[in-house]
Amino acid sequence: MPDDGTTYETWADPRDVRPVAARIDLHCHSAFSKDSLGTLDAIAAAARGKGLDGVCLTDHDTVRHHGAIEDWNRTHGDGFRFWPGCEVSTNTGHMLAIGIREAVPYGLPVEETIDEIIAAGGMAVPSHPLRRGSGVRMDGLDRHGTIIRAVEVWNAQEPERRNQEVADWARTNRVGGTGGSDAHQVHDTGNGYTLFPDNVDLLDDLLDQLAGGDTWGVGTKTARTTLVRQAARNTLRRLTRRL
Repeated sequence: MPDDGTTYETWADPRDVRPVAARIDLHCHSAFSKDSLGTLDAIAAAARGKGLDGVCLTDHDTVRHHGAIEDWNRTHGDGFRFWPGCEVSTNTGHMLAIGIREAVPYGLPVEETIDEIIAAGGMAVPSHPLRRGSGVRMDGLDRHGTIIRAVEVWNAQEPERRNQEVADWARTNRVGGTGGSDAHQVHDTGNGYTLFPDNVDLLDDLLDQLAGGDTWGVGTKTARTTLVRQAARNTLRRLTRRL
């Protein structure tokens, strides 16, 4: 490999080593989600500390954070960017809506949700598809595989065996992969990220590479202690809502 300052990473296959132009966490939550407290400044600092070039904020069933993203990007011109997104709840599991320009309805069937995301200018990416209770499951991937262009092959909160199963599905079906931290705590930001082979200067650059199947997801596993604390908080929040 030429010593020209280009960085390389392993993609879908251990023998597939390619140059990387951008690393972006495509699944991250902020204070605009009910189960997270992260500010944009803190999230950006954590992501930069792990060598990332950007973060897509995918707060739950809302785009209220999009205005904050625009303001932050306008006042920070150092190359790091936030990108708009949302994690949409379908009637069977969660779907990342990368790059949407407007809110999409939640609670719909998967195929209708994908249509809504596309109509809103975004890319639909099944998130943690094998997670019990909030994933579209493998049969859902098979059923909708012809309209799925990318799938989350690395979620830092998932067991590696699940990520591997999804990655195998992506390779078999020749769709792109994404990576995300699924961070609800700032220090976990960047534990998962997406590799882009070409520069991502505009939202269209990001979406075009996803649509072309040119991306892949990698990362490190989030600590088990973090996941246990997060599960406990979620359980307490659900119990509190019932009172």
